[in-house]
Amino acid sequence: SAAQWTTSGNELVPVVRIHYSLGGPSGLLPRAHASATSGASPLAVQFTDASWTTDPGGIVAWEWDFEGDGAIDSTQRNPSFVFTRCGDFFVRLY
Repeated sequence: SAAQWTTSGNELVPVVRIHYSLGGPSGLLPRAHASATSGASPLAVQFTDASWTTDPGGIVAWEWDFEGDGAIDSTQRNPSFVFTRCGDFFVRLY
């Protein structure tokens, strides 16, 4: 995606914008919260899982794709990630 910039005082500051979508198998309602969805790069973001399931065993695994490239970047329940370059990022929790 194209680089995006905003002004901060008299300086141009690279901007990170985060969009996230949630998807999973039937009976699973993925939900997540991000501590920030935009800001100057580098942007540190804490993700918090708030998913719900009808499975009596509960949720036992998480897969996060922070860069929208299909690669799993974390399997932690509540991971953090630093977006080091500017642009739009499509985060997904599986």
